[in-house]
Amino acid sequence: FEMENQAETIDNENSEVVACNDGWAKIKKEFLVPKSAMKQNEPNNVDQSMKTGMNTKRPREKKNSYDMLCHQFQLGKCTFGESCSFSHEVKDYLKRKPKDIAYPCPIWDIRGFCPYGLNCRFGKSHTNFIEGTSIVSETRKDENTCFVQNELKNEVQIKLRKKKYQFKCKSKEDFDDLLKEWSRKDEEKIETKKVDFEGKVYVAPLTTVGNLPFRRIMKKFGADITCGEMAIEQNLINGKSSEWALMKRHVSEDVFGVQVAVKSGFRATILAELLANEVNCDFVDLNMGCPIDLVCDQGMGSQLMNRKNSVKHILWGMTNVLKCPMTVKMRIGWNVNKPNAHLLLPEIQQFAGKGVCAVMIHGRSRLQRYTKLADWEYIRKAANSQSEELPQLPVIGNGDILSYSDYEEQMEKEGKNMSTCAMLARGALIKPWLPTEIKEKRNWDISASERLGEFFISFEIFVLTWRLWTALRHLENLRSIWLGALGK
Repeated sequence: FEMENQAETIDNENSEVVACNDGWAKIKKEFLVPKSAMKQNEPNNVDQSMKTGMNTKRPREKKNSYDMLCHQFQLGKCTFGESCSFSHEVKDYLKRKPKDIAYPCPIWDIRGFCPYGLNCRFGKSHTNFIEGTSIVSETRKDENTCFVQNELKNEVQIKLRKKKYQFKCKSKEDFDDLLKEWSRKDEEKIETKKVDFEGKVYVAPLTTVGNLPFRRIMKKFGADITCGEMAIEQNLINGKSSEWALMKRHVSEDVFGVQVAVKSGFRATILAELLANEVNCDFVDLNMGCPIDLVCDQGMGSQLMNRKNSVKHILWGMTNVLKCPMTVKMRIGWNVNKPNAHLLLPEIQQFAGKGVCAVMIHGRSRLQRYTKLADWEYIRKAANSQSEELPQLPVIGNGDILSYSDYEEQMEKEGKNMSTCAMLARGALIKPWLPTEIKEKRNWDISASERLGEFFISFEIFVLTWRLWTALRHLENLRSIWLGALGK
């Protein structure tokens, strides 16, 4: 035992207490452990860097592609022949195949066939173990039935990545020329189809969480309108797979929109052309409310509210190219002390009836992010700032709608141009059954069994149906992380 010159080292068995200076507590002899004894108890082969943290040297299971059956071989003939890295031995594969996760297969239940065949980890329900084949239901639906739309085609992705996609607007000079042409033909522009938000339940775009399985849950609980997560224009134009996944739409989403973040009129025009050609949606939402630094630093999101000319150029480009209407989502401003939504709304109103059909205002500033209460009084003030000489845009308020009582409270307050649409964001994450509450005009205190049965189990099935192998890979990754953190 050593006290770094504050006390004497005690190794003498005859010593009763430790001699120490003032300010140090005395220690009885029976509680002393000699320093020499402590060193003897330490193993010699312990790596000092491995005493804490994750056990990175634990043995890991290495997976070989041969562990899976060749998909082409199941369909008939493998084009790779003997050089194929996957197994062609059906009976051998079935013997060493891991135990099924659950029963039955959710995809087979819906479609009557499973595209994963014998590789499916839910395959017991559609596997003929005697013949070694995957069973197809006699009442199966058409194999070409598309349950998920807007999947990026491989040839389109290659063109985007190689910069060979043929855009009509190829440069900023082309955009300037188009801008002059659109200005001349402004009066002749035909009014586009509108999206009716009145009295509907609209699930707002929820970055990182508002994915396709979650939106299916919301549709199951009564949502009328859904919108995909925010996508960055540069990633879409470059053909990035992860960004295009945000464009996907399930067949149950009868009214569906996509949200994009853009920073200039030229880029917006290119993106609009791409969306018009490759994406099936009912409206496109322009993001002017994202508070994330990475987005704002590029001039997008909430930062766009401080760039009035860029907003007008973006709306010019997108409304003249898109085949569907547009909406604009913004906050009250950058700073709660200097809100500017009421100044920006009259500028957006110029595009009412020419492509823009609604404006959504989140009752917080960019600097507030998601703190404090949403300022609904200012939202009503901004909605009333529109010019009487132009067509009026419906303004949809957003923020702090966590129950039917919250929605009813805001709807009872009068406000010119205020829409009766219930726009749900974090409230839908906390209570996915909130659309049912609002539609049935009651506060629903859902039980624990209903939450488990109606939400979690349905979400699990929707995720597995959406991307089976992706979900299984994530589960394996989580397992590795947890075991590593536990040092196993």
